[in-house]
Amino acid sequence: MIKITEKQKNELKSILDEKEYSELLKEDIAGFFTELHLLMIGYMDENYNHTNLSYKLQELYDEIYSQNESEE
Repeated sequence: MIKITEKQKNELKSILDEKEYSELLKEDIAGFFTELHLLMIGYMDENYNHTNLSYKLQELYDEIYSQNESEE
């Protein structure tokens, strides 16, 4: 089970569409991070530079990963 706060869930909901969000939370811990990484890349610009949304997803990825680091 992935450790994720309600605040983090709400932040993800504010960025991702409903389908992306529901698919993300279906995954096991490894799949969650893989899917979140792919979503982050999808929110980058055409030259793979961070946008405001992809940068926020990166921050959330880092926070959630740190919370779950001891679980892996």
